[in-house]
Amino acid sequence: MKREMDFIDEPFGLRGQDVRDTAVLVEFPADGDAPATQVWIMHPERCMESRVLNAVGLGKTQPLAIRQLRASILCARLWSKYILDNDELPLEERVRAVLRINERIFRRCHKEKPFKT
Repeated sequence: MKREMDFIDEPFGLRGQDVRDTAVLVEFPADGDAPATQVWIMHPERCMESRVLNAVGLGKTQPLAIRQLRASILCARLWSKYILDNDELPLEERVRAVLRINERIFRRCHKEKPFKT
């Protein structure tokens, strides 16, 4: 199965430095003795923001763009669940981390026109 990966330094509506600072390191295990592959990916919540801005700000409403937007919402939700379920951090830190994500989304929805549409 062919896969395609986009490398975007500064997605529409986001600051490049913020995208880099919030990126998540994902590790893909390898077969046998080969080392695992590590890849930095965009934070799921930032990805969702980018998809909203693409749809509203750039008018990307083709079926693929809408499927990507819907998938990004699910990914952001599952990321929050992953944080809350991760016992490596104290419960207070996990809850605060998810609240920060939700507060950021709320602020953008409240203040920025593309998120109000």
